[in-house]
Amino acid sequence: MHNKTNDPNLWGYYQVEQRDLYGKRAGKNDPTYHLVKYLLKHQLIKDDNILEIGFGSGITLQALSGFFKSVSGADISPKNVEVTREEFEQKGIKNADFFVFDLAETKQFDKKYDTIMLSHVLEHFTEDELKIVVPNIIALLKPGGKLIGAVPYKLKFTYKVCPKCGEEFELDGHQIKYDFDVFRQNFLHFGFEEELIRSHNFDFNARYDWFLKRIARKLYYNYKGEPSSQLEFCLKLK
Repeated sequence: MHNKTNDPNLWGYYQVEQRDLYGKRAGKNDPTYHLVKYLLKHQLIKDDNILEIGFGSGITLQALSGFFKSVSGADISPKNVEVTREEFEQKGIKNADFFVFDLAETKQFDKKYDTIMLSHVLEHFTEDELKIVVPNIIALLKPGGKLIGAVPYKLKFTYKVCPKCGEEFELDGHQIKYDFDVFRQNFLHFGFEEELIRSHNFDFNARYDWFLKRIARKLYYNYKGEPSSQLEFCLKLK
């Protein structure tokens, strides 16, 4: 089975050539954007700096740039880093910087961050690869720093066969099917403590609700809960 998903050329194609597709669920249409606002509101993360690893089209990071003193982006694709940097410059966003980074390869950096965000990135690594990936993330975090973001929640895998090589692969390059237990088993033993893990985002789902509907939705969530397409997390490095 073909499992390699950390290919710069592959992600460069998706994130640059298919940029409009990646941008549809970004920015204020991205539930992770609303997660970050929630964490800021409740003072679970600082507003000094944030690093997003695997920033896709960069639109969510653009939207967040107004909430932080500085924002940074790291991506495996040099082409995507270049295009995104140019877009930020064109929009006059001056509190941002970008660099190329492969999470599966150890690299030394002088700068450390208060908050690191990965939105729909960690599901692309196997459990064995996480043994390299997570320490690489920790190396970029300040003591007491926060790891935040989202992974798909109980998403079914879809397998296809490559017509050229005949190997089987998961259509979206996903390697781990996350639920609460699987997520905790893969991350908490690295020295993180849990501050928030949830499977629904009230602020995102209720963003177009009128007053009474918001109240009804809140009561429903408190009573029953409602699993959604992603599991969101905020972990603190001990």
